[in-house]
Parts: sequence; structure tokens; C-alpha cells
Amino acid sequence: MIVVSASMRKGGSGWFFNVTHDLVLAATGVNTRKMRNLFPGLAEIILPPNCLVKQLSGEHLGRLDVLHEDGKTIVVKTHSSPSSELRARLEAGAAKGAYLYRDPRDVALSAFDHAESIRADPGRFVNKGPYEFLDSLEDAIVFASKQLRTWRAWTDLDCVLVARYEDFVSDDEAMATRIAEFLDLGLPRRKILKIVKRYRPEKLNDLRSRRLHFNVGTPRRFEKTMNRRQLDLCNELFGKHLPAMGYEVL
Repeated sequence: MIVVSASMRKGGSGWFFNVTHDLVLAATGVNTRKMRNLFPGLAEIILPPNCLVKQLSGEHLGRLDVLHEDGKTIVVKTHSSPSSELRARLEAGAAKGAYLYRDPRDVALSAFDHAESIRADPGRFVNKGPYEFLDSLEDAIVFASKQLRTWRAWTDLDCVLVARYEDFVSDDEAMATRIAEFLDLGLPRRKILKIVKRYRPEKLNDLRSRRLHFNVGTPRRFEKTMNRRQLDLCNELFGKHLPAMGYEVL
């Protein structure tokens, strides 16, 4: 089985992936981080530290099928929209997908925080991604708006588990239980709880913190941070989508 942990950028993707990966590891014993080095061609497409596959194209899925055919369940992370080949696998049950999204106004703030961190200490970041080009919060709001097409592509699929970052924050055990049940892992509550506790802020060590890419992580931070002009730009670019996402327009 190929499990795709998809999410918005700066939407809790590291957290979502690591919890999903560790649930699968606890149930099956398969560690995707190790598998990527054991099968030819996988290390090129499954990127560390969180097993990111940038594009789940037919070619890349073909390489992942080697593990699926070997009877292994692996978990990969992506920020991309589902390709037609992936859609076919999801609808046929040959793959399972879970998608995490976050209020795009908080996504914008988190992206801009990341950009500011890069400018303050550029040597700390090996992969600066798109964030180094965000010179203002307005740039980050535009960045967040460009992710809505991907949000729509994933949430339009009935076979995908859709989750909100804010719900994950408020009850991580309930969210992890949803993931485990969706994947039919059969894990007891004590194992699920052990995994979610591992990724709570007070339990994080340096390695886990880097994997989670946490900045602030506080829901609805935009209410106290954005000015009226910035909120108006949010309303212009993605305000019409906010009610469908479960958020109110300010």
C-alpha cells in the first residue's frame, strides 16, 4: 500500500506526516526512511527528512509500486495536487491519501516567519524552498492563495481523508485515531497515544523539531497580527473559499 500524506505548505505537514508514518510503522514494522535506501531509484524521489515526493507522477508512482508489490506499506509526503495516475490508484484502493489544510491566513504568517528566519540565518537552511523570495507579508498572502487549487483538488476526492490543522492541534489523539482507522491499522489506543505524545511540543528534541518545521503553530494568530489592509487582501484572494474550509471571513 502507498499512503500519501498530503498537505498545504506551512500547514503542519511535517507533524501530519510523522504521526502518519509512525502509526504505519507501529502497525506494520515498515520504516519508509529506511526503505528509500534499500530499493533502486527510490532515494532520488523520496527526499529526506520527511520522505517528500515533489510530484507523484506516473513515473514516480511506478517506482513506489515496487514496494507496494513487495507487500510493504510506505508513507510519503507531498504538497502537490494528485496526478491522474494517483487519482486512479486512490479510487481503486491501491493507494490511500490523507490531506491536511490550514487557515490560509495563518499559512501566510507561517511562510513569512520562515522567510524572516532564512534572512536572519541563511546558513541554517539547506533547502530554502520558495520562502526566500517572500519579502513581505503581502507576498506571503499571495503565496498562500496559490495553494488553494491544490486544496480543492484533494478535497474534491471522496476517497481521501480530509483534516484541518486546527482540529489536529485541539485534539491530536482524536486525529491520530482517525488516521489509524482510515488506514485500517488496528492499533490499540495506548500505541496511538504513545505516538502523538512523541510529537507534542514539550516532548520534541532537536531532530524532531527540525522534522516538524514548527514556527509558532498557534491557530488564528492572523487576527492579532494582520492589519486591515492585509486582511482585505486575504478576503480578495481567498475569502470566497474560507466558508467552505470552515473559517469565517473577517
